[in-house]
Amino acid sequence: MVFAIIRKKEVENLLHFVPSSIGEAVFATDLCANVLFMNRTAEKLTGYSKAEAYGKAIFEEHGFIVADKGTFCG
Repeated sequence: MVFAIIRKKEVENLLHFVPSSIGEAVFATDLCANVLFMNRTAEKLTGYSKAEAYGKAIFEEHGFIVADKGTFCG
């Protein structure tokens, strides 16, 4: 679990530099396709706020194809 915490912090640090006003939908997920970050355009696309989507796998219900998540995703 320490690995997951370190990776989450790395993602949060990287995303600090991604402008939230970019015109394209930007998502970041963990290995299980759970949302860690989404910008305002992504919120409009999915209808979820960042707070609602955080930690949830919202992509399949919107018709996005999610690659095999493997057995570690439970």
